[in-house]
Amino acid sequence: MTVKMTNLTSAPMELDIPLGCMDFDIAVYREGQKARVDQEYVEECLGMGGICGPVLPVRVTLEPQGTLRANLSLAARVSRWDKKGDGCVSHLAGALPPGRYGLRVQLPFSDPSPEEPESLEPRVVEGPVVVLP
Repeated sequence: MTVKMTNLTSAPMELDIPLGCMDFDIAVYREGQKARVDQEYVEECLGMGGICGPVLPVRVTLEPQGTLRANLSLAARVSRWDKKGDGCVSHLAGALPPGRYGLRVQLPFSDPSPEEPESLEPRVVEGPVVVLP
């Protein structure tokens, strides 16, 4: 899948894109629901999601009407987070069953929250995905 971002302004646009483990994060949901189906957690690991390494910012200048593309891959599988020692580890828990799902990609950009202007909310791109047998 490709996420495409275009500079719709009439001036060059500089973007600092932080390339960390949560940027361009792909989440799969049951169609019409909010609970993720591509991740399972034991209660002790809720919110753990992995350990982020250093964030490496990349500066990109997009000319007017210029386009930036991010090619992303999606594996139709479920990861399960289990408690191990003092931390949590992820392992493959099986394939996603065939069906229609919602897909959400978290972009490496944020906007002020409408409810709390002091906090930031990540920008996301959403769309459908079908898993075939």
